Amino acid sequence: MFERVIRLEEKIMGVDTRLALAEQDSRAQHKKMDTHFYWMLAAFGGLFASIAGLLAKGFNWI
Repeated sequence: MFERVIRLEEKIMGVDTRLALAEQDSRAQHKKMDTHFYWMLAAFGGLFASIAGLLAKGFNWI
């Protein structure tokens, strides 16, 4: 009976370790995604400004 409990506790400790590693990976990925999101947002803003400028030039608004 005690052997079963010990095996169960060992498995739970292994799961805890894996969850801790997954949490660390998740936090690292989150930081990386934040940086990429801001670059993507800036690129779309630049693209929008370029298209708006081309439309304004094409319709002789400027």
